[in-house]
Amino acid sequence: MGRIPDILDEHARRTPDAAAILQTGRPPLSYGRLASQVRNVAAMLRDAGIEPGARVAVVLSDEASLAAAILAVASVSVCAPINPAYTAGEFESRFRSIRAKAVIVGGDGPAVSAANALQIKVLQVTPTLTDAAGVFSFDGYRTSDPTAAAEPTAQDGPAILMFTSATSALPKLVPLTHRNLLASAQNIAFATQLSTSDCCLGLMPPFHIHGLSTLLASIVAGGSYASASPFSIDHFAIQMREFSPTWYSASPVIHRAIVDYLHRDPDALARKSLRFVRSASSPLPAQLHTEVEQTLGVPLLEAYGMTEAGPQIASNRIPPAARKPGSVGQAAGPEVAIMGIDGQLLSTGMTGEIVIRGENVMSGYDADPAATRAASTQGWFRTGDLGYLDSDQYLFVTGRLKEVINRGGEQVSPRMIEEVLLQHPAIAQAVVFG
Repeated sequence: MGRIPDILDEHARRTPDAAAILQTGRPPLSYGRLASQVRNVAAMLRDAGIEPGARVAVVLSDEASLAAAILAVASVSVCAPINPAYTAGEFESRFRSIRAKAVIVGGDGPAVSAANALQIKVLQVTPTLTDAAGVFSFDGYRTSDPTAAAEPTAQDGPAILMFTSATSALPKLVPLTHRNLLASAQNIAFATQLSTSDCCLGLMPPFHIHGLSTLLASIVAGGSYASASPFSIDHFAIQMREFSPTWYSASPVIHRAIVDYLHRDPDALARKSLRFVRSASSPLPAQLHTEVEQTLGVPLLEAYGMTEAGPQIASNRIPPAARKPGSVGQAAGPEVAIMGIDGQLLSTGMTGEIVIRGENVMSGYDADPAATRAASTQGWFRTGDLGYLDSDQYLFVTGRLKEVINRGGEQVSPRMIEEVLLQHPAIAQAVVFG
């Protein structure tokens, strides 16, 4: 499986001039330069006194710098990418949970205030705007000997720390190893048939597992990743023309915004480069699925995952493989099964909790053995989601265990009611709760 720096070094040897990271207004960052940037960042971290394996928070709003920083820091330390829109109080909470030894920032702001309050070393990034996308240095740490950089982290050691989305509880900290991350990235690349000629338009931020996984899938395939986050509908058509992406992956909210935009301006994508698009992060309404495919004229592949799986669990495949309405596809990497409340695996068509196991699944939550025990049973990881497998092993997600409504003893799934409501032409969005 290897490690992130191994993948980068391999591409640098084979195709050093191929574009890895793209950004508006800057030259492309080639794989040769990306591998060099990783070594430079590793050397600067060493010169700044950050020991190998130390936990480093990355808070950058420049998406190309963020992508390059994540790849570099994860190669030699433990990288914790964090949303730059947080408040000082939220940053303090995250930095404490991470046990950060350093924080990489791109200017003053609440992240710096939080780091100073906790006496955490602050490394200021200065992007080299005349240089390739993602090339930067740390103020005061411009090393001249990148060959002396730290050894890469172990394949089974933590590389990335990410918080869960916390839809039903306080966020938990998920440590993902190089093995976890690259297994999931390869699973995405396989399900979507990615190659070196593919270019991903990065609509989801890399500090979110959805965005990080599209970055890593692009890198694993040897393709290119065009920085386009944070998403802006006003810039979407411009970025489509500039980068000619062959795919993008987004949440249903972004798909909805794109479809509405193209309904208003159907000629905005006169020159189409897309091969497919992908949807994840939340359930995709069937009506929106149809609209996206009709509007863009390419297949939409709905996938299902979670942070703890790095993230991909199941995915629909590129046609001519069958795509079943309402299904998130077949297992795409980890083993998937359905478990009853008695701990027994259920047969085809029976609804229960979705459980998974495989190389991309984390071994346990960070510093939270109780949560780890609660999420593990008989060698399976409990997703907390309800669903069933049909006779072709297509997975249908019907809701979350903690969201099920008890109506006079009858267990009702909010998602199923939402899907019925959305069939009415006068209803644009729906949410159901107890």
